[in-house]
Amino acid sequence: LPAKIEEAIAQESRKSPEAFKAFWLLELRNLKRQFEKDGIMETPWLRSYTEKLMADVRRKMEGTNGVVVLLGPTGSGKTVAAKKMAKELSSDGKFEFVSAHSKMTPEDLLFRMGIAVDSIEVSDVPRLVIQAQEQYQKENPDVTPEELKHGKQMIKNILEKRAATPFMITKRVFESVARAAKEGRIVVIDEFNYLPPETLAVLNNLLSVKAGSQGNITIGDKVEEFVVKEGFGVIFTGNVGEAYLKRQKLDPALVNRILTGIVEYSYPPQEIDKSFHNSTLTNDEIKEGKTSEPNRNLFQINLTHLVDTKGNLVAPEHALDEIWNFSRVIALIEKLSAGKDFRSLGLDSPVTQGVSSFKFEMIFPSFRNLNQVTREWKLDGFTKPLNWYVFQNIIRPASVIAPKEAAQLFYLFKDWGGMFDGESWNEVDVDPTTWRIGGLDRVSEPKEGAPKLRHYSTDDVVEAFSGMEVPSYEDLKLVSSDEGTRISAKEQLRQQEMEKNTSEMEAEIAILERELKEDPLHRIIELLETICGESAQAKVTAPEGSAS
Repeated sequence: LPAKIEEAIAQESRKSPEAFKAFWLLELRNLKRQFEKDGIMETPWLRSYTEKLMADVRRKMEGTNGVVVLLGPTGSGKTVAAKKMAKELSSDGKFEFVSAHSKMTPEDLLFRMGIAVDSIEVSDVPRLVIQAQEQYQKENPDVTPEELKHGKQMIKNILEKRAATPFMITKRVFESVARAAKEGRIVVIDEFNYLPPETLAVLNNLLSVKAGSQGNITIGDKVEEFVVKEGFGVIFTGNVGEAYLKRQKLDPALVNRILTGIVEYSYPPQEIDKSFHNSTLTNDEIKEGKTSEPNRNLFQINLTHLVDTKGNLVAPEHALDEIWNFSRVIALIEKLSAGKDFRSLGLDSPVTQGVSSFKFEMIFPSFRNLNQVTREWKLDGFTKPLNWYVFQNIIRPASVIAPKEAAQLFYLFKDWGGMFDGESWNEVDVDPTTWRIGGLDRVSEPKEGAPKLRHYSTDDVVEAFSGMEVPSYEDLKLVSSDEGTRISAKEQLRQQEMEKNTSEMEAEIAILERELKEDPLHRIIELLETICGESAQAKVTAPEGSAS
């Protein structure tokens, strides 16, 4: 649904506890289905935001001869947004994608170590291991012997694993661009500010060619000529600022094109200061006019991973608090990565006392990290604490590429997020004045145990996801005439009709409870979905020229 319509329905749903819970459970279940199908999640805020961005992108495309630059923080989801936009803008839904960046993955680590091959042969592994380990030691001269040993071992493990699983590296930029130009499609160039100026200059020349005219591009030692087809365009994504434009010797024409086509993309808002229990608006606050701010997007994504396809949540007692803290630390790191000072965020905490300034240049926790941590926690049956998955998926890999940034990450998750408490983490030592971290190789995997799980109520899940307390009939009762308020005859009839409908619904729910012995709310939603699905299949033809 368009964002404005969905927002109106959400507001209308507060007139009934059942409607409110049904609306937000459907929202949660739709997110679950979306991720299982496409690997992405668009929270209500993200849908509304993307809708506005898309309108801006279309205008920019027309004014720049098919060039848009989507700028935003690393890990904010702008790449996913760019792909979605490219799909919508391309006539057949197909588009080209090329990555110009290096991120914290095994493949990227190999690339960073100078190992850029289509596949790794088993016979090459010993030589490549030595080459990569020597470079790692050269780039990290301050690490302790135990940290060096750990880093070298991880490199060896990654290489040996990749030797058994060949992988394709990113297609060259020019090949993707030429193909898009010939076929009239959009090409997404991710993190384009990593490209050298001469590559960007060639792209700018091609982008200057009008549809239907002859264009060419040099790929290797060959010049490929073709007719640029209508529909060709480029969506750049990156973190380009004034410093980059000054540092690189870019063609002024390209700089002008970039500046004209800029569309800013923001990180999804997530509360970083409040505790989970203080983040939910009460019915009294809502009656006073307070509105729910879109400040729990990362938490909503994490919660969606934990529930089943119907919206049921069976998890450890403090699971909601844990994923809330995890979400807000990720959001805090994003702000620090964007160059914001801890104190400028209005945060009052001893976390900054005696601490060097936070600085992240290579490690940027992204949605991929967020999804991986929470999903693995659930898939393992919650048999290990959440912080173990944070350590395995974020801290340990970061320690190989950027030990000092790994130290900052560990510090923030521990002191701001309340993680890494207990004896198992005492071996890890972080010096916040120099950002040195030690003892990572002495951390052992927690022994599996059967955790005590709790079946969260529908109200618990809905309030956590929406950020609002479920309305009650007591709060929704109309003020009686005895209290000095006149109720019109029309309003009285409406109230009577509502009471009648409520009685009928309660009777139907009682029957469903007896027959099915399951949560009636979920059953009602299933029936609604079935009805809507059948209705959607019916073909209705309106008279020509009539209003739709």
